Amino acid sequence: MRCALILCACLAAAPVGAQSKVGVPPEGEFPGLQVLPVGTVVRNVTMPRYKDHKLTSLMKAGSLKVDSRSRVSMHVIDARLIGEEPERPTRITTPAAQYCFQRRVVMTDRPVLVQDPRFRVEGKGIVFSMERKVGYVPGPVRTVISTETLNLQRKK
Repeated sequence: MRCALILCACLAAAPVGAQSKVGVPPEGEFPGLQVLPVGTVVRNVTMPRYKDHKLTSLMKAGSLKVDSRSRVSMHVIDARLIGEEPERPTRITTPAAQYCFQRRVVMTDRPVLVQDPRFRVEGKGIVFSMERKVGYVPGPVRTVISTETLNLQRKK
């Protein structure tokens, strides 16, 4: 009974208006904070992203740790970006990366491999803007471009 009273007192003392809408986190915060407090580690995570009911990306991580209200760290990452040809996604793999919800940027300084039907890139990290869908791989970088896809496009 004493625990229930303490819990009710803590809930009553919690700041009102911390969220703009019920169940919706403030802009730039990790949406899972309602169920995953800072410091939580979750294993074998799959995060799909949809637009107009179509899958646009799928990120899998061996583990995800909530570092702060606006940042998570992930380990053993396999991400697939799905474009106009869903059967030919771009695949990005890296041992570890961080995601900043305020800037909506994925970044790592660990080795990264980007595989696409048109090219293959290996580098020493990546910075990728989820909002702009643009990124760069800092050097040294090794890039291989496939002419097979380019030749198929010309024939059409």
